[in-house]
Amino acid sequence: MNEVIQSALVITEENDTPQAEVKSNEASRNQSSGVPKETSKKEARTKHTKMISAVVLLALIVGGYFAYNASAKSQPKSKVANHSSIVKKDKTKQSESKQSSTSSAVMQSEQREPTKLAFNKEKVNADLDQTITPLRGINSVYVSPVDSDETIVRNNHVQRSASAIKLYILVTAYAMDKEGLFNLDEKHTIESDEKVGGTGVIRELPDGTSLTYREILNDMITKSDNTGANIMIDALGGFTIINNKIKAIGTQNTKLQRKMMDTAALEDGIDNDTSVQDMGETLKKLYNHDLVSKTADDEMLAILANNQNHTKLPASLPSEAKVYNKTGEYGDYGVQNDAAIIANDKGAFVVVVLSQDGNEQQQISAMSQLGSALYRDILG
Repeated sequence: MNEVIQSALVITEENDTPQAEVKSNEASRNQSSGVPKETSKKEARTKHTKMISAVVLLALIVGGYFAYNASAKSQPKSKVANHSSIVKKDKTKQSESKQSSTSSAVMQSEQREPTKLAFNKEKVNADLDQTITPLRGINSVYVSPVDSDETIVRNNHVQRSASAIKLYILVTAYAMDKEGLFNLDEKHTIESDEKVGGTGVIRELPDGTSLTYREILNDMITKSDNTGANIMIDALGGFTIINNKIKAIGTQNTKLQRKMMDTAALEDGIDNDTSVQDMGETLKKLYNHDLVSKTADDEMLAILANNQNHTKLPASLPSEAKVYNKTGEYGDYGVQNDAAIIANDKGAFVVVVLSQDGNEQQQISAMSQLGSALYRDILG
């Protein structure tokens, strides 16, 4: 474009001589050359015409150039304006969408947040009368919502704990780990003389197998591993240290006095003891993160949630129920125990039943019926 304009300007400059000067020059040339005056006039008109054509051409070129630029500039502006408008609309929609999502999340959170449970003692007592009271032997019960001081306790006294005592070995290990007195991630090598019978899987592992104490505790609870419990008793420092920790968390009737499967101690009248009040308050503190620490309590709850024995209190619960429990049983002494936290999206409650000198089938059936009835009347 610049080259065309420059060419047009050259033509204009070449024909930009004043007319009088042109005539004078032409006359001089004509006189000197002897050219006729008419011919000279024709040449002058021709040059004048060319000059006018060049000026018109220049005007057209320059006008077209500026018109083109004006059009080109206006078009992107329009596109930018349209794009800006679209972006603003999109941002507005995104903002409205975020606000809507936030409002929805808040509403869902409010809907999920459990309200304080209504604890109808009359109904709970009726459930106990229909299920536990008819059992023969020694039977005690503890029932309480986790968010309330309201509690029903029946016949609280010292009873055989059986494997329910393993809950307190678990708590002691996590408490000592928090205090820096024990390392849950340290490894222990399984030896043949540590293995005992009864429940559990560690005794089936090859000698020399290495497990962390965290893994041993998991088996001790989820599979009620007797070998694992005995390993932990030694690793934590023995009966005295564990009993001091048990007492420190507020228990009154709980004491570890023998290892698992120590029949000689049993024959001498030495056993592990607890009570429904001790176990109930311990589970309540655990669920409310008031036992060791939030992290430790959550880890212990996760282990209890994986307990494989749900044949008693949780046996007839609906699928949406969440259960954290530890059982204990010793058929030779008619012992059937279950200590559980039972929860759903409405809340949670603790129920502990200790039963001894009874009939196993009747005890298990009664506990199953009680768990279902309490779920209905507390969380239903």
